[in-house]
Amino acid sequence: MQQSRTNVILRPGGAETLEKLVNETTSFYINIEIEKAAALLNTPPTRGVLLISDEGKPFVDLVSFHSPVVDSYSPLQKWQELQKLSDILMHTPFEAEGIITKLFVDAKGTRHIVLHSKPSSMLLLRYISAFLLNLVLMATFILNLILVITRKRINQWRLKSIRQYYEHCFNIVSSTDQQKNM
Repeated sequence: MQQSRTNVILRPGGAETLEKLVNETTSFYINIEIEKAAALLNTPPTRGVLLISDEGKPFVDLVSFHSPVVDSYSPLQKWQELQKLSDILMHTPFEAEGIITKLFVDAKGTRHIVLHSKPSSMLLLRYISAFLLNLVLMATFILNLILVITRKRINQWRLKSIRQYYEHCFNIVSSTDQQKNM
């Protein structure tokens, strides 16, 4: 069975009006579908796996997706741009390795795996050098604290000795004065 085609010829003003009417009536529904699709892209799948970096680093080296201002697009063009972006995201390879720092399953059954990257040899060298620097600083602090306490004790002993000396001198002078007065 063949379909019969009917061609309709419209005047230019009528064609523009019809196109405008179709765009206005369908744009609302297309925008709703765009919002649903965007929400689905941002939501992890039920009973799926969501990998998260606890350092905030991306797992994907995505070539920046440059697009003109999407707000100026018609709803159909927005839908096509969303499809292009989702296709890029779905077919982008990624690599995730590291130490699992947190593992849990949410209410929808999605397994969340939080990863911390494995330290490289340069990072290990930084950690070791920072540890050694802190060790030297602590040793210097303790040594200076011991020296301050020692100097304070020596100064107290010295002041005490000086006082005793002068008290002894004054006692001798006062005792000789008393003997002369007698």
